[in-house]
Amino acid sequence: MSITSKTVSGQVPKSAFAIGYLTLVLLVFGDALFAQEYLYLTPSWLAWYAAAAIAVTGSAYFFFKSDWRRVFRQIPIELTLLIALMLGSVLWSYYPSQTISSFLIQAGVVLAALFFIAVFSWRQIFNIFANTIRE
Repeated sequence: MSITSKTVSGQVPKSAFAIGYLTLVLLVFGDALFAQEYLYLTPSWLAWYAAAAIAVTGSAYFFFKSDWRRVFRQIPIELTLLIALMLGSVLWSYYPSQTISSFLIQAGVVLAALFFIAVFSWRQIFNIFANTIRE
C-alpha cells in the first residue's frame, strides 16, 4: 500500500478545506511575494508569519485527527534522513539561526504535505490545487 492510496471515510470538514486553501496559498505565493527578502521583520513578513502559524497549526490539528499513524509508517526513510540532516547541520553551520529557520520552514512544508495526504482524497487535492491556482 502506498502513501497516496487511501480511502476517504466520511466527509471532510469545511474548516479542513479552508486550512488546505490557506496552506496552499502560502506555499505557492510565499516565494513569489517575498523573493528578494529573507525572513525579515517587515510588516509583510509578519503577516506571512501569522498566516503560516495558523496554517501549520490547522494542518497539524487535522493531520493528527486523521489516520496519521498510517501516513507516518509510510514516510520514506530518505525524507526522514533529509530532515534529520537539516536539523543536524545546525552544528556546523556558519549561520545557525538561518539554518534553524530554514529547517522550520521545511518542517512546515512537510507537515502541510502530510496533512494533504492524510485528510484529502486525490480528487479533493486536485480541486484545491485547481481552485487555488485558477485565474
